[in-house]
Amino acid sequence: MVHDSASDATALESILDAVETNCERSADQVLADSAYNSYSNLEVTSAKGSQAYFAAGKGEANAAKDAIDALKYYSCLDQFRCQRGKPLTSVSKRSTCTRGLMMPKANCRGCSLKQGCQVYDRAAKTFWVPDAERFVLAREHRRRMASPDGKATYARRKVIVEPVFGNLKNKGIRILRKGRGKASTWWKIACTAHNIDKIIRRR
Repeated sequence: MVHDSASDATALESILDAVETNCERSADQVLADSAYNSYSNLEVTSAKGSQAYFAAGKGEANAAKDAIDALKYYSCLDQFRCQRGKPLTSVSKRSTCTRGLMMPKANCRGCSLKQGCQVYDRAAKTFWVPDAERFVLAREHRRRMASPDGKATYARRKVIVEPVFGNLKNKGIRILRKGRGKASTWWKIACTAHNIDKIIRRR
């Protein structure tokens, strides 16, 4: 799929729409590199009924990883709590769908879990986490990627799509047309030629 953005990570929704059109169903799993690891892409993937497998990186969905692991979110109360169940104070919200939280120091006194606790390390300081539904999505995604099944699933990306890009580049195929329509046609021709070559080689 050809798009007019320098960052392909912004085209995820369009790609998933194209999958639905071509396959007449949503993708069960979506594997992508760390550039795609953002709250908005997690939301888009979840809305399609698909499971995201995005590599961890420097993206926004990875920035608050320690806090995500150390917190619980209660949607019925719209409240964040630590692993011991003590509520955190909601300081403020940002238009970027993140929330500033602070744990009063008094809540950590005498807690047996403060050894290595990320919340205890930030007690009385404001730190930012994805808000509400985004927090839940980010936490589920991190746990999925950390599981043996998640790691095995993501490893398949190396043999599903990456070899195709490598083969096309090694054959010297480049997009030499300007304009989205012409570039899209050129790309389809290049992919068709690649597939025909693979069919011939397998015979």
